[in-house]
Amino acid sequence: MRDHLLTLLLFSLIVSILFSLLFKKEKKERIKFGIIVFLSFVLFALVISWAMYPFAR
Repeated sequence: MRDHLLTLLLFSLIVSILFSLLFKKEKKERIKFGIIVFLSFVLFALVISWAMYPFAR
């Protein structure tokens, strides 16, 4: 579990940084957009994994 969570956080961080660099021009917009994308990735992944947990058994 711990390795998967760390991998998720690392992937989310890298992708959010790249997306913010690609899609936003100003530094303030990049930071805000990067945080939103990062939190969205993590939140949606946790919600989906929680929803799939009953089917794992």
